[in-house]
Amino acid sequence: MNTTIPRYDLAGSRQSRVWSNRLWILAGLLSVLTAIHVIGVVHDDRAWRASLRATAQATAEQQAERITERLQFFAMETLAPVSSDGRDELRPTTSTTGIIQLAAAQRANEQCQCKTTLPVAEFFRVGPDLLNGATNTNNTQVPRLISGGAFATRTAVTDSALLSLARQHAARTEHQGAQTVRLTFDPELPGFGVVTSTQRDSAGKLRAVYGFVAPTHTLMQTLFTAPITQVATDSERRATSPDTLSLQIGLNDSLPLYGKLSDDRPHRGKVLLHGPMDGLGVSVALSSSQARFGQPAPRTDRLWALGGLSVLTVAVIAIAGGTSRRETFLARARSDFIAGTSHDFRMPLAQILLASETLNLRPEVTSDERTHLSKSIARETHRLIVMVENVLLLSRSGAVEIKPSLQALNVREVLEDVQDAVHLAAQDRRQTITLDVNPTLQVLADRQLLRQALVNFVDNAMKYGANDQTVTLGARSPSTSTIHVWVDDCGPGIPESQRAQIFAPYERLLRDQASERAGSGLGLAVVAHIATALGGRVWVETAPTGGARFVIALSAPKA
Repeated sequence: MNTTIPRYDLAGSRQSRVWSNRLWILAGLLSVLTAIHVIGVVHDDRAWRASLRATAQATAEQQAERITERLQFFAMETLAPVSSDGRDELRPTTSTTGIIQLAAAQRANEQCQCKTTLPVAEFFRVGPDLLNGATNTNNTQVPRLISGGAFATRTAVTDSALLSLARQHAARTEHQGAQTVRLTFDPELPGFGVVTSTQRDSAGKLRAVYGFVAPTHTLMQTLFTAPITQVATDSERRATSPDTLSLQIGLNDSLPLYGKLSDDRPHRGKVLLHGPMDGLGVSVALSSSQARFGQPAPRTDRLWALGGLSVLTVAVIAIAGGTSRRETFLARARSDFIAGTSHDFRMPLAQILLASETLNLRPEVTSDERTHLSKSIARETHRLIVMVENVLLLSRSGAVEIKPSLQALNVREVLEDVQDAVHLAAQDRRQTITLDVNPTLQVLADRQLLRQALVNFVDNAMKYGANDQTVTLGARSPSTSTIHVWVDDCGPGIPESQRAQIFAPYERLLRDQASERAGSGLGLAVVAHIATALGGRVWVETAPTGGARFVIALSAPKA
């Protein structure tokens, strides 16, 4: 993990703040110009509304064609048992055989769910004897049979009404040799629709009219929403989903049978149906957002100008936002730095002052006490020197490139130097510093920079580790070209989720931010910068003791 330290100018810059304000003013002006240009491009009310009305009309025509095709397909599927089988003969020959077959097929299709079925309440058959009989027949009885499916019921549709519809259908198709389908709604048949189909022989002679009665709402819902699994035509795939439309089917385009036009969709289109659904009207209502694709295209030069303004506005806003964010971060970093370094400097200065005043004001102190106080002054002075070196190194990294003097160093000698430098602080915390290194191991590094990095590691281990712990300075060579130098402690360790961020300046663990021992957050940042300057890398992992192991990887000297 190669960790680099970002360079921050803690002093800030008044000129930077001035430019940030100017950028925000420029971004505001560009936003106003872009908005004015957008209004000029899209504000063509008459052409836009005409386009929307044309879109609604085209959608209505599409839906009308769609429902007509689906009615023919589903009705032919439902009445398939009584259709011609391609030979000169017709399957049913009696008045009841056909509707019995239809009811049985309806129940089988609903049980297997292998195809879409229409919501049939009952089937009926009008034979040639009734079709050719007297028009005013009071006791006419049309053969009919409840479907036996999910919607099976005895409807209130009279036999005379069914007979009248069958005769009308037969009269309309007198000169047509193919089987035809017709859907009829009548005010005298409230809540139900009647689907009829003529049956003719190979010579085109009318043999019978079959049909079924279905509840209006469920029938229309099935025609609009049920998928056709057997056939997938291009028009079916391109059809707009009714879920996104406000759609209504009406009798003579006035009496609503299915759907409702939403008041918040003002753009309307109407189509009167012919053929199988003659007498019905399809109305579609669209909102502006649904039909916006129908808006006429503006001029190309205005689009290019609008695009250029938009890109420029976004770029200026992004730059201004980045500048403001940087200023905010610098202000926060400056505040954290002052608070952290003030705390770090205050503690050793207080110790030095206390020890000095004791030596000056109490001449009767014993030699042991004098030695202890002198060591305390030396120890805290050393702490101050380390902190000052960290601050100087990190602040210098923002303006002057560090040029280390690389040479082959004996690792044990460097670790012993570090051990000697921190032994007074370790004694004060009742901690032990041990070494674990091969006496002949060498590393390619700058002695002063490597020493400072390891002192920061040890200081961090002693600060956050437990009292009476053992801090280990070690090194090994995992390969012929790499040397790993580490510091182990017996503290609580570093959570994996926070191991990367602790090497950034002014970053501290969440658990330590409110603690008295939390410093300025510069020690590990300095180590990471030193590792980068020496051509190495730094990371933290779990130590064998369960604490934290801070590792700096450097190059081995060439043989």
